Amino acid sequence: MSDYGLFRPENVKLNVKCCAAEDVIRQLGWALTENGDVVDGYAAACEEREQLYPTGLQLETTGVALPHADSHYVKRSAIAVATLLEPVTFRKMGDPAQDVSVRAVFMLAPQKGEEQLLFLEGLVAFFQQGDLLQKLFSRSSAHQAAQFLQKYVFGRRSTQ
Repeated sequence: MSDYGLFRPENVKLNVKCCAAEDVIRQLGWALTENGDVVDGYAAACEEREQLYPTGLQLETTGVALPHADSHYVKRSAIAVATLLEPVTFRKMGDPAQDVSVRAVFMLAPQKGEEQLLFLEGLVAFFQQGDLLQKLFSRSSAHQAAQFLQKYVFGRRSTQ
C-alpha cells in the first residue's frame, strides 16, 4: 500500500460539478476501474445497490454519501472521494423517502467483506470530528486531500 493508504490521489476528485448522484457514482467508479482497484461493472453495481439501499447521511453541516458494492468486484481495497461544487441529491440511509443534499461522496471498495465495517467506522469517526470535513473542502490538490484523509480517517485522530 502506498503512503496514501486507501486514499490514493488518483481516486480523489475535488470540486466536481455533477448534476445527479449517478454522475458522481460513475465518475468515482470510472476512477477506481481505470486505476486497477475494481473490475468493470463496479460503478453499475454501486448504482444498483444505491437504489435498493441508499447511503446518504445528513451530518451537522452538510450531507455525505457512501456508495459501495460487493467486494467480489474489488481487486485492491480503496476509497474514492469526490467533493462537489454544488450538492447533489442522494436518498437517506435508513429512510429512502427522505433526500439528502450531498457535498462529499466516499465510494467504498473493500477487497474483503470485513473491511467494509472498518472503512465505515473510520469515516464515521472522521465525520464526528467537528470541522474536519470542512477542512477537506479547503484542500487544493488531490495529493493534499489524500494525505489529509489517510491521517484523519485511519491515522492518528486529533480533536484539536
